[in-house]
Amino acid sequence: MELRHLNKATLHKLTNSELMRGMFIYSFGSLGSKAINLAIYPLLTFYLIKSELGYYDLIINTIYLVMPIATFQVSDGIFRFLLTSKLKEERVKIISNGIKLILYSTLIILSTLYLIINFEPSIIHGEFVFFMAFLFSINISTKQIVRGIKKNKNYVISDILYSFMFVFLLVLSLVVFGFGIKGVFYSFISANFISICYLWFSTNLFEYVEKNFNLNKSVCKDLLTYSLPLIPNSLSWWLVASANTWIIFLFIGLEGNGIYAIAFKFSSVIYLLNKIFSLAWQDKVILQSEGENKAYNSRVFNYLLFFLFSLAIIIILISRPILRFAVSVDYYEAWKYIPWLILGTVFANVSAYFGAFYLKWKKTNKIFITTLIGSGASVLLSLVLTKYFGLTGASLSIFLGFSLISILRYYDTKARLNLKFSPFLLIPLTLLFIVVILTYTL
Repeated sequence: MELRHLNKATLHKLTNSELMRGMFIYSFGSLGSKAINLAIYPLLTFYLIKSELGYYDLIINTIYLVMPIATFQVSDGIFRFLLTSKLKEERVKIISNGIKLILYSTLIILSTLYLIINFEPSIIHGEFVFFMAFLFSINISTKQIVRGIKKNKNYVISDILYSFMFVFLLVLSLVVFGFGIKGVFYSFISANFISICYLWFSTNLFEYVEKNFNLNKSVCKDLLTYSLPLIPNSLSWWLVASANTWIIFLFIGLEGNGIYAIAFKFSSVIYLLNKIFSLAWQDKVILQSEGENKAYNSRVFNYLLFFLFSLAIIIILISRPILRFAVSVDYYEAWKYIPWLILGTVFANVSAYFGAFYLKWKKTNKIFITTLIGSGASVLLSLVLTKYFGLTGASLSIFLGFSLISILRYYDTKARLNLKFSPFLLIPLTLLFIVVILTYTL
């Protein structure tokens, strides 16, 4: 169905759906909190030198890379099984065993990595990095559990609380006390700890945890069977980003990472805005009856593409003027790398649309395969392109990698979803192509 042919009744149905209600709830936390997190980077450019900002970005991306591996992505399994569980006894088994599994695996893996990095002289403040990774992993896992027991308002409040505390402590540490990069680490650790405490006490998660250290083998097996193939999917965005930061560090240095970090934040705007949709879309699709609303799925897909293409055009157009006054002059060249990163983010979000159906069908192996192929291709391309084309090559590799993932998932799900493309999408797609070309020629 073409977008222009949607009548008022159809629009009313879409806007009053469970999907829109879910997006409305998640937006309160995600929009405000993620916007604040993005806004701190201009502040950091004035209080950290390029090598320090590059190091901080390297650590953050590495934490995003390690977290799914350390937790085995069990929180996604907990979330999926909780959504369809009816009895409290079932929920106790799922949450209790899931939390213990996450704690054990995270402590073992992160402790091992901590011992290893202590022998690497270029990694400074290793003890801070350990606590940052551990508390971040527990915070993200707890938020997924809270979603699973349908306490979405608590989920949102925790996001807002985390962001407020992070920014408050960051300003205090950098501007008032002048702690430098240590102050950034202090703020990150403290904000995650406060968020975890709020989630546990506000939702009384304690009542879902059995008072012993034992694991139920059957429950753990089900959780791991579902969750392990999801590790590459969870890693896909941050794997490519983290791999790129290390590749840039190898060929260009920490200053290159600092510039790339600023460019990457512009593309993250789309990723974070679409995260609101992705969370609500997962809830909707998982609870949807098999074969239900194929036409609805197509309409949502077309609206998603229209939104992503339009937003990409806007961000590419405004990024250069914003950089002129929002960051230090040393980082201005970041504008050159934004268009390809924006396009990569668009296709990362398109691939997430299909990912929700794989979660519903419990075909997490398909997520594993498509992500592995696309991310692997992106990393290999980055190794080659960054060497010869610098940061432009690193940015281009992200676009090509996520495009491949989206294409693979579209053709794999084509028979079951039968999605229909609207010809109306040619308008923003053509405009996007023109804007990218003009960005490099004017």
